[in-house]
Amino acid sequence: MSFPDAIRTGFQKYVVFKGRASRPEFWYWILFTIVAGIVLGIIEGILHTRNLLQTLFNLAVFLPTLAVSIRRLHDTGRSGWFLLFLYVPWIVGFVFLAVGAGLGIAAAFTGVSEDARSGAVALGGAAIISALIGAVLCLAGFAFSIYIMAKRGDLAPNAYGPPPGTMLAA
Repeated sequence: MSFPDAIRTGFQKYVVFKGRASRPEFWYWILFTIVAGIVLGIIEGILHTRNLLQTLFNLAVFLPTLAVSIRRLHDTGRSGWFLLFLYVPWIVGFVFLAVGAGLGIAAAFTGVSEDARSGAVALGGAAIISALIGAVLCLAGFAFSIYIMAKRGDLAPNAYGPPPGTMLAA
């Protein structure tokens, strides 16, 4: 599948959550959304539109991105609900990052007495550890998502239909 075909298919199957999507269909769609987002960001920087174009674009491609992601999981023999599992490390990682940031802010505003300084050191250490755990979880979740989406799809028909680009004889 070519880049223009993937974009066309993404919009034609706007809310089609059944069937399967090939690796090129998925990755070309992701490339399209990233490049379009960058271009719109540059245009907004020139026009000073405060993310209006990017927000409208993100709303327009949210459902097709969700649909092609689910179809891509179907191609690897997984349910679309597996997409939720892919986001768990990111969500937990961001919680750890937020806790780390909160602890770091608390450590920065702790008093200057001797007792307060030892508490600030403890808070600062906890902030660093929490932020590191969060960063590792986010990176691991990102790497696992790429691994799952880059896997070769099932070559034979599976529970979600025939392989992308093939038609079964009736």
